[in-house]
Amino acid sequence: MSEINRPAPTNLRLAAALIGGTALLEVVLVTHHPVVSRVEHDSGLAFDALAAIVQANLAFHAVLMLVAVGQLAGLFLFARRLGLDRPLVLTGSLLCSLATMLIVTAMTFDGFVVYELVSRCSMSAGGCSADVTGALQLVSAIIQGFTKLGFGAQCIGFAALGLASWSLGGKARIGSVLSVMAATAPLAILTSGSYVGPEQLTQILGLLGGWGLCMAIILVAATLPSAGRSFGDNA
Repeated sequence: MSEINRPAPTNLRLAAALIGGTALLEVVLVTHHPVVSRVEHDSGLAFDALAAIVQANLAFHAVLMLVAVGQLAGLFLFARRLGLDRPLVLTGSLLCSLATMLIVTAMTFDGFVVYELVSRCSMSAGGCSADVTGALQLVSAIIQGFTKLGFGAQCIGFAALGLASWSLGGKARIGSVLSVMAATAPLAILTSGSYVGPEQLTQILGLLGGWGLCMAIILVAATLPSAGRSFGDNA
């Protein structure tokens, strides 16, 4: 990559903060998922308590959507550093964009559509009707589909960007290898055919968080004065 097209150190630090920060924030948030923290300890929740959880779930997913947008912004800054004219980088960027759209769609159903359906139950003296119960089951299946497709695309996109970072040379190649391993590991969970619940999401985001930290370290190292030989001459 020429010096003219090379992003400024400030942009690289911003990319590192966005990628690393959102990776850690996602892990922290998913471990405090409102459904996890409250339903696990009380299987006989009253409807009012369930409605409160759904309300918290709506706010939870709204925050996650903002985090996803921040992560995507950091990924594009990183992709620009690697060179968007490279097929591997472009493929990774497109897959990450697709993944964000799919995951945000899953969060829309999980946070907002479920909230609307449960709200309808609160308007009925008899609770959830058969139609609403059927709709909730359908929504659950849709959430699973978009979640698995979204994280699958994200894993492959992250792996592509991690592999592309090999061209940075020097010590960055250590981070490149580790990042590819971290990005591809969740595919075993996603392709196992099992239900992707909060526990599985924690595992997936924990592994992808490792990818984010590897990339953040590479980006920060690229801004150091001594990084000329180790983190960029081969880009």
